[in-house]
Amino acid sequence: MTSVYEQHPIRDGGIRVVILHPSAQAGDPLECDLEVQIPDEKEYEALSYTWGPPYHEQPSPEPSDFHYGGYPDPDFKYEAYQSPNRYISLCGQTKQVTGNLFDALKRFRQRDRTRRIWIDALEDDLERSKQVAMMANIYHSASMVWAWLGEDSAWCEASTVLPFYRALVDAEHELGSFIQDLEAKADNSLVYRFQPDEVAQRDDRFRRLCVSNDPRSPLFKDEVDHKAASDWFRQHTPQKWNRFGGQEGSPLTVFVCTSLFFFLKRAYFGRRWVLQELHQAQHAVVCCGEFEMDWTDFRSAHLSATLLMRSMAAERDLNVMGNSPLFADSLQSTSQTDPVVALYERMRACSKAECHDPRDVVYALLSFDDPPAMLPDYTLSPRQLWIELYRALIARGHLTRLILKAADQVDSPFPRDTQSPSWLSDFSITYPWHYFAFDYAYIENEPSGDVEARIDDKERLSCPLRCLGEVVFHNGWAVLGPEVSQDVLK
Repeated sequence: MTSVYEQHPIRDGGIRVVILHPSAQAGDPLECDLEVQIPDEKEYEALSYTWGPPYHEQPSPEPSDFHYGGYPDPDFKYEAYQSPNRYISLCGQTKQVTGNLFDALKRFRQRDRTRRIWIDALEDDLERSKQVAMMANIYHSASMVWAWLGEDSAWCEASTVLPFYRALVDAEHELGSFIQDLEAKADNSLVYRFQPDEVAQRDDRFRRLCVSNDPRSPLFKDEVDHKAASDWFRQHTPQKWNRFGGQEGSPLTVFVCTSLFFFLKRAYFGRRWVLQELHQAQHAVVCCGEFEMDWTDFRSAHLSATLLMRSMAAERDLNVMGNSPLFADSLQSTSQTDPVVALYERMRACSKAECHDPRDVVYALLSFDDPPAMLPDYTLSPRQLWIELYRALIARGHLTRLILKAADQVDSPFPRDTQSPSWLSDFSITYPWHYFAFDYAYIENEPSGDVEARIDDKERLSCPLRCLGEVVFHNGWAVLGPEVSQDVLK
């Protein structure tokens, strides 16, 4: 049988757009067709999502009615989230898709009109290099980019967080004043000092900020009993939430904080490809279950919520909001004008972002610069790609930093490719946010671009011997000079 992709061959510069047919019944099978076009030829939307499940793990068993007080069983445990594959009709043929994509298609299917959506998973893998090279144009030309985070979970954290973020956007002036007043309570340590009457005033101002006009939300006019939820969270996650004012904060504080924590654990916020997809979008909307919000407002509210939650916390260093590279300013701009060096800086900035193919550690970031540092080539192995990147960076005077980065991985607790040369970093390693990987960017006097270093055909690096400085041992740590800050030696 001829494949659907052979039936719809792509001409130069073309893409395949999915035609999602309407249905008046939510339970009807999903029926789709394909149409080939040039991105600017006809209007279409684009989907930004995770191929895998929306969560890496989820609480089990799930409560049946979390929204109105049905909280998880006390004997719950975390287990790997399983999103079974589902099936759709694509050009009359049965096509297997992931559960998350199936849910997205269900969510975006209209009752009375077709939708034209570009979806990467419904493209031909054999044409991947060409499609990746066009990704920036595909998402930039789309009339709308839908950032699909998945269905709302048993925790109903989406129906809490998105209305909460909307409330923060609507109360911008009051929010700024509130944060300023909270910051004034901080002493020189990492602890906020509140008197009993100040705690009540703080919690009342926070409650007024949180109230939502959306009847679907647990924050609707403050009618839901948040004490039952916060008591449950304190009982089963005591170490984390007792630090978040758990001994003195209001139930609503703990409820919202916990909802944020679970919401930001969604796999979407750690996916590397979404960085460029949202960066290139002219208009993007975040969608989770039934709730949606403009991406610009969502990002602004998230940054405000980060300041607010830090100020509400009993300890200022508590990281409730995570470290998703999706919100990093360093991805939008860089002081580097050379696209190769700018690419490497962005790779460092989002080393925690994940991707299925290790080569996408590089390829997913190419569209931030025009022209890009290189063109995607999936015929290269990951190691061949790293070597080509090293060659380009060494020619630009970054030999020292690259060698020290590789040396740092030798003693890293995270497994690296042991078949690679010792001088070559394994860029596919994704460091969790709490792991401190030493950053050698402070090293001055980098070799100039004409340094006599080269990588031969046998993957051997040859370069002049160079003294980097004195090694000083302090409290079991080896600190590289030449000048060691006195703050380090205290």
